Amino acid sequence: MRSSVTLAAIWRAGAIGLALTMALFSPGATAQTAADRVPVPLDAMVRESFLSNVILSPDGEHLAAITSLDGEERAISIWRTAALDQNPVRFGVGGAAARSRVRFAGIEWVANDRILVLLQQPVSLGSGAENRSYTALARIVNLDGSEWIEPLAQGGTRSELEDFADKFLSVDIIDTLPRDERHVLVSKNTLDATFVYRVDVYTGRGERVAQLGADEGIVPVVDREGNLRVKQFARFRDGAWVIGHEIYDPATRRWDEHPLLGYQASARRNISVVAIDPTDPDLLIVLDDEGQNFTYARSYSVSRRAFVETLFQHARYDVSGVLMDRAGQDPTRIIGFTYSAASETPYYTDPAYRALYEGLQAQLPGRNIYLGSRNGAYRLIVTESSRHPPAYFLLENDQRLIALGSSVSGVPSNQLAPTELVYYPARDGLSIPAFLTLPYGYRRGVDAPLPVIIQPHGGPWGRNDASWGGGDIPVTQYFASRGFAVLQPQFRGSTGFGNQLWRAGDRQWGLAMQDDKDDGLRWLVDQGVADPARALIYGFSYGGFAAMAATVRPNSPYRCAISGRRRLQFAAPQHALEPKPRSARPSGHHGHRHGPARTRFRGEYSDPDLSRRPGSNGHALAFGAFRRGAARREQAA
Repeated sequence: MRSSVTLAAIWRAGAIGLALTMALFSPGATAQTAADRVPVPLDAMVRESFLSNVILSPDGEHLAAITSLDGEERAISIWRTAALDQNPVRFGVGGAAARSRVRFAGIEWVANDRILVLLQQPVSLGSGAENRSYTALARIVNLDGSEWIEPLAQGGTRSELEDFADKFLSVDIIDTLPRDERHVLVSKNTLDATFVYRVDVYTGRGERVAQLGADEGIVPVVDREGNLRVKQFARFRDGAWVIGHEIYDPATRRWDEHPLLGYQASARRNISVVAIDPTDPDLLIVLDDEGQNFTYARSYSVSRRAFVETLFQHARYDVSGVLMDRAGQDPTRIIGFTYSAASETPYYTDPAYRALYEGLQAQLPGRNIYLGSRNGAYRLIVTESSRHPPAYFLLENDQRLIALGSSVSGVPSNQLAPTELVYYPARDGLSIPAFLTLPYGYRRGVDAPLPVIIQPHGGPWGRNDASWGGGDIPVTQYFASRGFAVLQPQFRGSTGFGNQLWRAGDRQWGLAMQDDKDDGLRWLVDQGVADPARALIYGFSYGGFAAMAATVRPNSPYRCAISGRRRLQFAAPQHALEPKPRSARPSGHHGHRHGPARTRFRGEYSDPDLSRRPGSNGHALAFGAFRRGAARREQAA
């Protein structure tokens, strides 16, 4: 149906206009006193986003997004980029599906006139929060919402168990096959296998092109001919788990193991094959930490079975991805890399892209800027920071910046302090990174110490970052805007800050890992920022465990502990049933970025924080294979 709400209306409702943004962040902005501080409204965190999952069609002629005008119901809106001032086509989930609380979870272009829609529905598998999950659905829809197609629809008679399992085994896009306008490459799990299909986006019918074993996982690296080229495996050999990669040879149609891309799981090497070099199909782009504290980018020759050269390395942070120039969606050359600093940061090796990025930084100061590939005349630009919700722009002909809208309204960004990456010493001398968010206008050494919240992240193999939504930032700013200091310790065992910090957490649950949180509080007290009589700790998942552990330690420094989504019964983790988000980033983030695959393996460790570590999916695959082997042995007994 046609909507009466234009992008301009969404921008007015959900964003600060570009001119106003520039004024608010000019150097002349002055600090506010505590009395003048404006708190972040709760509605800004709990309502559905005005604008999210914004995507640009391959030809650049259409813009699609998930929108919510009332803050509760989601819809898909589609605009013509040449007529953004006109009403979009807007359609939602109606009828029985809406009454059953089915909602849109994500969208992705699969052709210039077709979108893959991911939907989910809450379901309870028993009593208690730990048994709540989501069913997963995938549909292909045309641009006016009149035609819905189920990809790989199943016919014939099916068992009750198969019907039940299908609710949780969604279709995942591997590659949109930019050189094939009619097909995409997808994976689908069944109860006992993972299959790869080439799917016709206009009929939903698919041709099976590969089958993966129970000990294998897909690595979404596809060549220009549409061949899946890489898969990862976890196998028990000679008394030890081995994680490795196999490369597909189109000439022989065989999968061959490449030993240099493998390792014993106990070594916990972090290696991810992320792309094929567009200028040399013999070269794979690999993120690896072999022999180094931080992950770096290197190239690997398939024909020579050898690493060729180091492409990019950062002295203080993990390299997280490679940036490609594209013709439509087809990669053409490497233009830079990304690394995980306070937030993911691009480094453009191409001078033209570097100049474009720096020009946008001058127009949009104080924000992280994610530059999409050029599709037709347009690029999608996404911006955010620790005090700015995601905002969306189109860059026309690399010259004119067009404001589209923001995801959230009512956030007083000009009266929020930026989140800082700080370091403090643990009691054994290890340097601990942390993210510190303070009330806007707070003067260290002048103003009185503040009530303080220690907020450990989940995982524990994970990390926070200083981006909106990427590191619990809306929550931290919510409390900071109400007068709290909020510290997010990246305690030992955290990932993204080097192997030394990561491995220092081994066998330290409740011990040195817990000390790191308390030492962060002590450091804030010593800095005169925190009032030791008003300290609390809270977190979710592993952070929830840490909050509970804080209550039973001798001389706990906290007056309050809040534990959410905790795991206090240390049983083997169950299969992940909730649909995994395709990315924790705003849609359009580094539209030409290739990074570690967030591959969904059967038997994957169910804590989503695990996938934040490059290569960690291999560890998850090994764990899943171990569990399946144990189950088979138990059945045999």
